[in-house]
Amino acid sequence: MKNNVIWFTGQSGAGKTTVVKELLKEFNAVMLDGDSMRASISLGAGFTREERREHNLRVARLAKELSKQEILVFVSVIAPMEEARKEIEEICDPTWIYVKRTIAEREGHFYEEPKDVFTVDHDVLDVKASVDKITKFIINSKEIGVAE
Repeated sequence: MKNNVIWFTGQSGAGKTTVVKELLKEFNAVMLDGDSMRASISLGAGFTREERREHNLRVARLAKELSKQEILVFVSVIAPMEEARKEIEEICDPTWIYVKRTIAEREGHFYEEPKDVFTVDHDVLDVKASVDKITKFIINSKEIGVAE
């Protein structure tokens, strides 16, 4: 079975949501955005490591349910911890896309950079170039189920 969940990870402000909004113009998909999810399925969740983990897992479970309906799901949620990303993989087995950007660390924010995942570097590429690169990756991937 092909994967219908593509999870965009990266630091806050890296451009995940901006990229996904542009990709929605190219693909028949739904977006699960971290901020929107915090206002709905994770209402009241804070930003401690455990609260972030639980928020990520809630979004992963929703993404899984949508993907069961053969819906292509773009998740734009930070998923800052490697341990939580492993748990996410157990739930919905997403294809990871890392939106990389050098951002000054802010108090209370943390991010463990993923290894060996498809990456777009926003220190080098603008949004259009990133979207073009990701579009080619999705179309050429044998693992992603692209809804027509």
